[in-house]
Amino acid sequence: MKCFVLLNFLNINRKLYKKLFFIIFVVNYFLVWVLILVIGTIILYFIVRNVLKTVVTFLFIFFLFAAITVTLTYSDIKGLKEDIQEREIVILVHDQHQYIFAFVQYHDPKSGEKVFKPVALSDAELMQGTAEKKYDSILALGNYYKVIFLDKSLFFVLPEEFVTDNNQKTTEELFAILANKELSFEDRAAAFDTILSAFQEQQGMLYAVEQLQAGTIIVYPKTMFFRILESLPLSWVEKLIPQK
Repeated sequence: MKCFVLLNFLNINRKLYKKLFFIIFVVNYFLVWVLILVIGTIILYFIVRNVLKTVVTFLFIFFLFAAITVTLTYSDIKGLKEDIQEREIVILVHDQHQYIFAFVQYHDPKSGEKVFKPVALSDAELMQGTAEKKYDSILALGNYYKVIFLDKSLFFVLPEEFVTDNNQKTTEELFAILANKELSFEDRAAAFDTILSAFQEQQGMLYAVEQLQAGTIIVYPKTMFFRILESLPLSWVEKLIPQK
């Protein structure tokens, strides 16, 4: 009888132990997941905080850079509009950095018309500055606003022949006049004015920007406006600049 009671007691305790073990296991399992959740939340908080800090810093730098770029570009365009009408610009034509002809262009304050005059540098100085790409020397020696270098290949889009002043001339004939140092400055300047006028009539600003990016047109000093033009995709420029 006592033996039966003992066995029954042990059996009850065994069931109780199983229940207790199961409860302890469930509680520990729950605590483990709570601990993982808490630790994960803390880690995620620091990660997100660092990511947000990085994103905010990046956005701040980006908008600061954009604001500075827009301000400098606007200031450059405004100054360009004013200075290009009031100050002297050197336009130099070359053939793969072999000097051909150069002149100073400015606007007469009385008539408002475009006027050409010789550059205040010798042909030897211009040849050396062009060959060695020492644009600053040309700019500084004459105290000019800008120097615009035009490669001869820029004008290959022109027709071989066109009529000017009731005379029919070829592009090569006009360039031969430019290169002929025996002729007067006025004759050479008139020849280039004819080339430039024909070029402006046939080609739009998009082509000029394309050639600026290709390097056949060089503007020195290169300010923010021209740096932006050189970096913009041509598809964007096409939408911004009206074509002929």
